[in-house]
Amino acid sequence: MIGTAVRETRSHTDEAFDGLSVAEPLAGTSAAETPTPAHDLVIFWPISPPADPIAVWPQQAALLNSDGRYLTTVQVEGPPVDGCWPLGEVDEPSALLTYLFGRGQHAVMLDLEAGQVTGWLATRWAGDHRDWWLEPDEEPAGE
Repeated sequence: MIGTAVRETRSHTDEAFDGLSVAEPLAGTSAAETPTPAHDLVIFWPISPPADPIAVWPQQAALLNSDGRYLTTVQVEGPPVDGCWPLGEVDEPSALLTYLFGRGQHAVMLDLEAGQVTGWLATRWAGDHRDWWLEPDEEPAGE
């Protein structure tokens, strides 16, 4: 495993390692190879890239009809929960209500940074607001 070790010099008067600062990198070493006097702290961590890119939530995404035409912009609250993509704020809820109830259509595409998710748009009234979510029929095309 590729990694980096750093040596942290501490004085005996420091309390509970408050105010840590990196003194010097010890390139090409591992924690086991680095000498550790009683007042030094050696930290070892891997520096390999993560297996999956990190996504930041919430994300703004375009919601498209089944033909790829723009319906509205939605806020995607996070990754799928119980298989469904939770949607937050909707810029034009009337466009979605017309699409669902006026035209009887449910097939949509969610255009995320990582790719498109196709599925069925669903909604329900929840007290004083409307909840929206997407029930996908496949994984994002970019993944």
